[in-house]
Amino acid sequence: MLGFVLRRLRGQLALAASVLFTVLIATTVLTTLVAFDRTVAEAGLRRNLDGGSRVGLLLTADHGLDTRAADDTGAAALGAQLFDGLPVTAQSLARSRSYGLPGQAGPAREVDLAVLASLDRSRVRLTAGQWPTADAGDAVQTAVPQSVLPRLGLAADKLPAQVALSDRYGGAPLTVRITGVYQVADRDSPYWRLDPLGGREIQVRGFTTYGPMLVDDGVFTAGRLPQGSRSTLLTADFSTVDPEHFERVRARAGHLQELAKQYSPGLQPQTELPALLDELYSATLVAKSSLLIGALQLAVLAAAALLLVVHLVADRQSRENALLVSRGATRRRLAGWTATEALLLALPAAVLAPLLTGPLLRLLTTRGPLAGLPLEHTDTAVRWPVAAVCALACVLLAALPTVLRRDSERVVTRRQAVVSTMARSGADLTLLALAVVAYQQLAARTGGLSADSAGQLGIDPVLVAAPTLALCAGTLLVLRLLPFAARLGARLAARGHGLGPALGGWQLARRPGRANGPVLLLVLAVATGVLALGQHAAWRDSQHDQADFASAGGLRIQGSALPRSARAAGTRRCPAATGCCPSPHSTSGSPARSAAGSCSPTPPAPPPNCTSGPTCSTAGRWARCSGRWPSSSRPACGCPASPPGST
Repeated sequence: MLGFVLRRLRGQLALAASVLFTVLIATTVLTTLVAFDRTVAEAGLRRNLDGGSRVGLLLTADHGLDTRAADDTGAAALGAQLFDGLPVTAQSLARSRSYGLPGQAGPAREVDLAVLASLDRSRVRLTAGQWPTADAGDAVQTAVPQSVLPRLGLAADKLPAQVALSDRYGGAPLTVRITGVYQVADRDSPYWRLDPLGGREIQVRGFTTYGPMLVDDGVFTAGRLPQGSRSTLLTADFSTVDPEHFERVRARAGHLQELAKQYSPGLQPQTELPALLDELYSATLVAKSSLLIGALQLAVLAAAALLLVVHLVADRQSRENALLVSRGATRRRLAGWTATEALLLALPAAVLAPLLTGPLLRLLTTRGPLAGLPLEHTDTAVRWPVAAVCALACVLLAALPTVLRRDSERVVTRRQAVVSTMARSGADLTLLALAVVAYQQLAARTGGLSADSAGQLGIDPVLVAAPTLALCAGTLLVLRLLPFAARLGARLAARGHGLGPALGGWQLARRPGRANGPVLLLVLAVATGVLALGQHAAWRDSQHDQADFASAGGLRIQGSALPRSARAAGTRRCPAATGCCPSPHSTSGSPARSAAGSCSPTPPAPPPNCTSGPTCSTAGRWARCSGRWPSSSRPACGCPASPPGST
């Protein structure tokens, strides 16, 4: 039988090649889309979970040195349980209790405080002096931030210097020896969540707190300085996380308080990780629903193209099949031959589609918005089954027209024809009703997601299938109107004087069914393109709206290292800026209130038509329009000489 099937395919080589390439393209595109969905979800999760202050888990406790080992063990157990085996980095910071600074202004003034902490020296830079050590002596060696020196009346070139700190709990004063001055290397680093001051050196909350003063951790472990509290920051390495691992971590993060009580009692957890994971879960569902909508439309378009080519093959084989039937071939045997032909044509697609998925994914990352995104998909357990399912679906679609043609060749009565027509009309109306209902549901929502009875967010199949149902219903409506349009076109062409249009219109009106395939494919292709453009435009507008919301419509930064005459030109050269307006203003005293002091009015709100890009890396800093502009120096960006509402 295989030789007979191969001879049949060789007799119509052009059509067989068309079927083969159609199946190959459809299978490759759908397999690549599924792999892209999974790969881009993994890349997005890893990028959003790579560092950041919201990823870490901060554990704090007002424990002394005697519980340090137990606290470390509990923190490690909690991290291993919460992050489900991911590599976890633990950073700890021991702090003393608050000490009073010397040199208060008077008895009515609150005492200024200072805290000593064992900061990680890789997180700071030494700007003067030397690092403190844990050497035994009368004074505890420490390094202080620059803002503490003026408060103590010291200078960097006068170090080292000894300072006595008062004990707020009535104990003996603590003598510290300031050996150096440090500066925070990166204040935005998640490490500074360990510091209650956040690396800002000064905190004003009832009391003014300076510091922390950097000390060696040996002064705590040796008992020279009492440990007042200790914080531990747990950060997991999400560089290898996949969607399944992400789901497990998200489920455990929802019960963080219970896990903390079980594995690390006495430690208070503080983190934004559960909220971040929920946000990423919602974003992943939105991305999956968007890709699923496009995949359904591409699947319908591929099925239409395959059916068109298979219909041409079936027309070519109709006389040959009739001859085989007259010689004793059964309909089952004809269906088997057709299925074998389709299987031979789909087999290359099932083999080549998974192999082409990797190069196509790498091609997507060479340019465009995905440039540089790691989309290496090595999970063959996803590609090969998807390619096999797509190829099998193509086999069924390829064999279906021949089987249906065998049934349609039976002689039917007039009553059976009427019943068949009514059944087709009922199916058309059903599809149209489903499309209308799905469109109404989609119009009432903002996407393809919905919550179930338990409140869990998920992908709604009705909302996801709504665009595809509308696409199919519109295409079917065009096909049903095609015979009427063909007859109308034939009448209009017959009234003309040209022979070609008249013959074309007559041929189309005589057998409008032959044009159904090309018209179906054309309408589906055009409608799919229109839907894709609309989806892209909506996505682009959404990204712009989110960017405007994140940047508050622009950025206003005061101060610049550039000369005043060069600030406007320097900031306009930044490629991230869409508009930039320098706003010079000065504080002047009021003559009527010269005895009481100067008056510094608040500048009015900036005009809404002056914005700047969210980021810039120039030597100066951004400035937005605010305040008045002299009429002689009207800005070039279009801002009014006076802000709206001013007089």
